[in-house]
Amino acid sequence: MIRYAEEKDIEKCVALGVDMIREGDTFKHFDINLDDMRAHARRAMGDLYCYLVLEKDGEVVGFFLAEIE
Repeated sequence: MIRYAEEKDIEKCVALGVDMIREGDTFKHFDINLDDMRAHARRAMGDLYCYLVLEKDGEVVGFFLAEIE
């Protein structure tokens, strides 16, 4: 099921984001600031973003986040 992200999803989405960063070649050596990632996720719940999560069997397994311009 795809739905809009909620506050309860932030930690899982941040963890998925960290996994994605670590798997790629471009950014895997960068320092990750989890507080900044959480703050961005909270900001993204506003009107200027599209922030969706994908749930499978009640667990968040993916997310989509885009700034609306």
